[in-house]
Amino acid sequence: MPGLNHMFLPIGGGKDIETAKCANEESCICLVAGGCNYIFKPHKLELENYGKSDYRWSYFRLQLEPIEPISDAIYEDCRELLIEDFPGHYIASDLANYGRYNDGTEFPKGYRQVDRFLNGSFVIFSKQSVYNHISGTYDARHNKMSSIEFRHYIGTMRQSYYMMKDFNKFLSIYQKNPFSTKEEKEKIEIHRKIEEGCKFDKFIEENWDKWCLKEICDKNNNKNDGKLEFAIMFHINGGTFGARKYVAENGYICEEDVIPYPVSKDGKYIFTDFNGAVKAIVEMKDYIKKLCNESGIVWQEMGIYFTIKLFRIKPPSHVFTEKEIKEVLRSGNDFRNNRLVIDEEGYAQLIDSDLHYEHYRYPVSKESYDARNNYVGQYANLDDVSGIYQAMLDGWLHHLRTGQRYDVDYYEQCEDTEKMLAELEQYYQ
Repeated sequence: MPGLNHMFLPIGGGKDIETAKCANEESCICLVAGGCNYIFKPHKLELENYGKSDYRWSYFRLQLEPIEPISDAIYEDCRELLIEDFPGHYIASDLANYGRYNDGTEFPKGYRQVDRFLNGSFVIFSKQSVYNHISGTYDARHNKMSSIEFRHYIGTMRQSYYMMKDFNKFLSIYQKNPFSTKEEKEKIEIHRKIEEGCKFDKFIEENWDKWCLKEICDKNNNKNDGKLEFAIMFHINGGTFGARKYVAENGYICEEDVIPYPVSKDGKYIFTDFNGAVKAIVEMKDYIKKLCNESGIVWQEMGIYFTIKLFRIKPPSHVFTEKEIKEVLRSGNDFRNNRLVIDEEGYAQLIDSDLHYEHYRYPVSKESYDARNNYVGQYANLDDVSGIYQAMLDGWLHHLRTGQRYDVDYYEQCEDTEKMLAELEQYYQ
């Protein structure tokens, strides 16, 4: 019965079964589970029945007939993610969120996304079954066994369940995938990585204040007569909380005696060119990697990182408007991850939010708009553009008050628009 049975997928995970019916594709079935449409060609349905008194161990095994793919969009070697635009007709497309073809034409009414399985097997248990209550069984272990092997496996599990008085011990046995030593290898690998990480952390803690980076800074500090300046900050991931670290005028990494807000430029190495600061960071990381290698330390990519601090030195020339914000969002490319920013002169832009360090270039930035969600572009609703404008204006005012970067939280309570515009005037003189 729908809602009472749980289906384990060939790729891992499981869904509650809702309905099943003939698919539009010849000899195929469409099974709806967890809101997803699964299309496949059945080969054999087997029932292992333990009777009414022990129904929790009964299950169905559905073996699929292999079918040929119709696209190159194949995942986990056994399924295609497609759109059924007309009954029995599929297209490979990532435009489902837009409801349109690549040329902008709308999909016909009734189109749907489908998961088309090319091979594999499903098993279906009661939601009250012991198998369903063991989280480890969601690893698709059934799909790695033949029907006979799986029958014996469930029989052994059932016998263990009734013989063992300690349920936790039972779980500890059957959480593990029985056909792989991968779990043990992973544990060994994890311990090795932890040891390497600890050695790296110790090396960094003992040496960060000994590195002179001035030559790298000087080489990349291209003079730029802009309205912003930049300093490089240094961070140790997972280290003990300490004072703020920065690259100082003399090229060494130093700590703030106090942690002021806004951040002071005093004592910091100042870049007038943002791109130069980014290039310097890349070379600094390469330099530290080299020192690690020479000391036999395995480099930890996430162990340390640099950020860029922005300082305003000259007033901007423009105040963005709500209309400009809307135009920028409307012209955006929704196929990428975007970030709304305000540049040094006061103009709104959309940048690729996946570009490393890039958002540090801009005085004000908003949280990222994830791709293919109609947040930007020609199909975006933009019914909240007034709120976005107010939030960005509020962030712009914070930036001009402090002279430093500001990250906008759209849900903040903003000041009155007219009041903010009136205060902004003093920063343009």
